[in-house]
Amino acid sequence: MYSLIDDSLTDCFKVNKLEIAPENNYIFFNTKWHLAVVTSGHGTVKSNGKIYQLKHGDCFFIPCTHKELEFISTNDSIEIYLITT
Repeated sequence: MYSLIDDSLTDCFKVNKLEIAPENNYIFFNTKWHLAVVTSGHGTVKSNGKIYQLKHGDCFFIPCTHKELEFISTNDSIEIYLITT
């Protein structure tokens, strides 16, 4: 994961890009709320014992109460933008 927009550009919000290679995963430790936008690929996210399917075009809210999320790509890579304050 890497920052596209951070404190060096604005103190109003941040944008991070998460790219996961095919059949890989990424553990995300959450401390704030996030708005997530899937910009390419397919996969799943596991959080609080539940599994959610993800695909290109999906947008979803991650509340700060979800402390640990596991993003998993399927046969192709998945790209997700995470927006927060």
